Amino acid sequence: MHKQTPFLILLFLLFLGSRVESQTIGTLGKRFFDNWSISISGGPNIFFGDIKEYKYLPATSPINEIRYAGTLSLNRQLSHVFMLRGQFLWGQLAGEKLKYKDGSPCNQYFTSTLFELNLNTTINFSNLILRYNPKRFFFVYGTIGAGAVNWITKKKDITTDAIIATDGSWEKINPHIVIPAGLGAYFSIKDKVNLGLEWTVRSLAIDRLDATVGGFPLS
Repeated sequence: MHKQTPFLILLFLLFLGSRVESQTIGTLGKRFFDNWSISISGGPNIFFGDIKEYKYLPATSPINEIRYAGTLSLNRQLSHVFMLRGQFLWGQLAGEKLKYKDGSPCNQYFTSTLFELNLNTTINFSNLILRYNPKRFFFVYGTIGAGAVNWITKKKDITTDAIIATDGSWEKINPHIVIPAGLGAYFSIKDKVNLGLEWTVRSLAIDRLDATVGGFPLS
């Protein structure tokens, strides 16, 4: 791993959850204060990085790597294709590693609390490709954005539970760049009320969330 590699993709936060989102399928207002909405979501939050037992699937023993996060978003719909979102995320992450690649024991795990602010845009592929249809009730969309994330992480020994390393603290906020990108789909229940699923990968430019630097194969 080279620390100076442009745009290091060292850690990923996989956020898959249900979303209740307000996005109008009717006539858009023309004034600035028209077309605003609030959305909420929540679901599992899965870590990919150095302290992880399996490459893709989350471990559940001895440490449960499945943790959860939620978001609150303020949205401004610009058109039937584009919507701008200011998003706040709060959640937890965890990971374990029993052995290194050479088979030697590692026996480490980490837990982390994180909070994030980002600005992203959603692109409604259904309306972009198939053109807007007021009778359509199922939509597929993508998201891309940028923001800042901070975390408080403790890495411990699995056997003794002794703290090995930490990163971040509540006393000093030190935000890091995060690039969220994802795909989603939703059903329109009625005008401005939708229910769907969204899968988001959050890429960080610094390899410290698990209090371990180096080795992540996607960097």
